[in-house]
Amino acid sequence: MENYDAKYVMISIYDLMKSAWFYKIAGLNSTNYLVNHDSVTTFTDSGKLTMILMFLDNRITGFTLVYEDQHI
Repeated sequence: MENYDAKYVMISIYDLMKSAWFYKIAGLNSTNYLVNHDSVTTFTDSGKLTMILMFLDNRITGFTLVYEDQHI
């Protein structure tokens, strides 16, 4: 974030649906992070340590929540 002088991080629950593509774009094997059982996608133990899930579960420190939309 410092390299780009970024001030905010925007994460949406919809990003979870896109996360398989995030891993692929990064050159990672998405099955190391996601498991699909009967059309339900869950995170593996490694996937639970990813920043996107940690942000959505409020497990990231050092950030201040400035906006939250309960209607999404």
